[in-house]
Amino acid sequence: MCVRFSAHRVTGLFGAALLVTLTVMTPALRAERAPRATRSVPDGLATVKIVDVLNLFSNVGALIFNVEPNDAGFPPGVITHCTGTLIRERAFLLAGHCTAPTAGGLLPFIKAYVSFSPNALDRSTWRAVSELAWHPSLPPCPPPDFCTFQGLDSGIHDVGLVFLSRPVRDIAPARLAKPGTLETAGAAGKLMIVAGYGHLDSLPGGGSPPDSEWDGLRRIKISRLQTVVDNEWASWSVPGIVCYGDSGAPTFFSARLVAVASDGGDCYEHDYRARVDTTAAQDWIRQTIANVLGREQ
Repeated sequence: MCVRFSAHRVTGLFGAALLVTLTVMTPALRAERAPRATRSVPDGLATVKIVDVLNLFSNVGALIFNVEPNDAGFPPGVITHCTGTLIRERAFLLAGHCTAPTAGGLLPFIKAYVSFSPNALDRSTWRAVSELAWHPSLPPCPPPDFCTFQGLDSGIHDVGLVFLSRPVRDIAPARLAKPGTLETAGAAGKLMIVAGYGHLDSLPGGGSPPDSEWDGLRRIKISRLQTVVDNEWASWSVPGIVCYGDSGAPTFFSARLVAVASDGGDCYEHDYRARVDTTAAQDWIRQTIANVLGREQ
């Protein structure tokens, strides 16, 4: 099966690379369609999800929380995951609600890792994490619960950072877009690329599937910018393609990172993302990186 679309609608090198992926991928890894409930989207492309078999988005990774062998009676294995992007050699950008639940500290046998493999369940690719940070505007969320807030809450900036124990020198970091990119006429209503490790669907009654059912694969997805709401939020076409596990997934426009997935509901109802194309977001990112890495020197 081959899915075709006009290359000029997804701009730049990423668009060309995506077109190559859609053309050459094997039938077993062909473009996947969202469940029937989402197929009423006028632009059917918005529901296409393609396994990143060519590792085009090598700087997009999965943050994995894993229960190690222990004497406390907890079964070992992955308990939750998010998506993020390498933006510096040791800095990994994602949604703050993925890191804030660790405010009280992780249990000794729960470890955090980042994998940049197209299949994040390959444990040989896991890289150790040294520290997690989140924007101070996020509400309190004691572990093990994620922060509870609704997308579009004014003043909340759902961005966070993960710091890797060792520099990543074999992968080129992504670049943030210039402040105000989403507010330009060139971005209005445009298709943009998302890469993430999310589940393909929610449970039949709603809610996140257990990570024991997660296949660990990075997928390339496309959605259309709908509305720039304010300095913190923007929304993308619904039914969206952001699902559980895509939290923190980067949205790329002209090969620059403009937003991270934040509030996608049950994969169908809404798709709000936290902007990182703002001076406020980039100032916090830059200052947090300087503070953490400076403290470790």
